[in-house]
Amino acid sequence: MSHMNGLRSNCIHSLNSDICSSCTNTKDPSSQIQNGIVHNNGHLNGIDERGLIVDGHSCGPFQQAQKDISAMVIHLKRISQLPSKIPIVGSDGDKFTAAKEALVNESRQFVTSSKLFVKSAMESSEKMIENMAICVALLNRMTAIGELVVMRSSPGEPVLYLVERLRDVAIAYFYTVEAAQQAIGTRIDHPQMATLMQRATTLATALTSLMRTLRAMSGV
Repeated sequence: MSHMNGLRSNCIHSLNSDICSSCTNTKDPSSQIQNGIVHNNGHLNGIDERGLIVDGHSCGPFQQAQKDISAMVIHLKRISQLPSKIPIVGSDGDKFTAAKEALVNESRQFVTSSKLFVKSAMESSEKMIENMAICVALLNRMTAIGELVVMRSSPGEPVLYLVERLRDVAIAYFYTVEAAQQAIGTRIDHPQMATLMQRATTLATALTSLMRTLRAMSGV
């Protein structure tokens, strides 16, 4: 397993920039959604400490989680930037409502699981990795369902705001994972633990905004 410096490469993108041509020349792994899952091919992107996306290869569970999350961030960004290129299935009230309800349920589960993840950082690294895997899986489903909501939406629905809120949650969780890894084995009064708590607060704020946006949408 490589160290975090092994994640660096020459392909660097800011979170607000377009994907570079060297990346768009290959098939985007984060754009493949089947059965409610965003499938990845093992060559994903990560986000470094400056908030920049970088290419990565094989790594440990924390870095792999960060690469998986950043693939979701890229996919959500593309959804928000290129709504006209999303294949709209057509307005269907029942299916639209069902997708929103599914997203609400997954989001609520993520709220609970992310709290357990942060709590486990003070208890057991094994338990933390297990909770992290659950959170990443939930985020993956939230990303896929979020795209379904966009595809099933009717004019006037604030779906792009929803995509932005999902992206905020993914980015916040990325940095929570980073802080949790650095806080393993530290005391409750250690600065790294304080950083983890700050990241967890940011994540909680992003989740609150997401749930508020979902409630604002009709039928939720």
